[in-house]
Amino acid sequence: MAKSPKQMRKKTEANIQNEIIIWCNLNRPDVVLIPVVNEAAYNNRNQTILKGTSDLIAVLKDKVVFIEVKHGYNKQTKPQIVFERRVNALNHEYHIVKSVEEFKKCI
Repeated sequence: MAKSPKQMRKKTEANIQNEIIIWCNLNRPDVVLIPVVNEAAYNNRNQTILKGTSDLIAVLKDKVVFIEVKHGYNKQTKPQIVFERRVNALNHEYHIVKSVEEFKKCI
């Protein structure tokens, strides 16, 4: 069944993530952007997925940046907060973004 125009315009975290990936692929060939399998896979009992992992990992020449994509008033889950703390303890960057513009500021 085809989506209505209203459904097509609705922003979701998945839509924002796709916009970021497309923008990065077109504009930042110097960045290796890795989308991470989300918790839906974990919920399907795939025990190899680390719960709370960020949505994206950006590998740049001098750093690795972990990116969590959120929409609206959505907040981090407890496992995501734990993951952020682990990343920060290793002196890597972790950012929460809600748009391509916010993503651009992180890289």
